[in-house]
Amino acid sequence: MNIPLDRDRAIPLARQIEAHVERLMREGHLLPGMKLPATRELARSLGVNRATVTVAYDELVAAGWAR
Repeated sequence: MNIPLDRDRAIPLARQIEAHVERLMREGHLLPGMKLPATRELARSLGVNRATVTVAYDELVAAGWAR
């Protein structure tokens, strides 16, 4: 999953990841039942800490976008 991150923006990286995944879901690029990439895999591909991806995924779950 290619997520463009802007490290110079004031928006936290976890929030940028969350917003991008949410947009992909809203636009139908990620369909119900599709698995999201593993946190370690996505963190490695984005060059961020695994905890950052975990926070983003936790927020998606809390908002009802993922389970």
